Amino acid sequence: MPSNWTGNRALTWINGIDLASIGSTTFTYDGEGQRVSKTTSATTTSYTYEGDQLVMQTTGNTSLFFL
Repeated sequence: MPSNWTGNRALTWINGIDLASIGSTTFTYDGEGQRVSKTTSATTTSYTYEGDQLVMQTTGNTSLFFL
């Protein structure tokens, strides 16, 4: 996996396949390897799944539903 990206942003990886961070943005994953959150500065976006299907993305008080 690459260790940097254009603009010299450092990339870090978990288990070689899940992106842990790019610059100051961090990501977390569940036991299935699905991304469950992304945090940039003071803003966190959460991801909700039904099985392996992404069904909702929430940032603050705003939710986006996927049908």
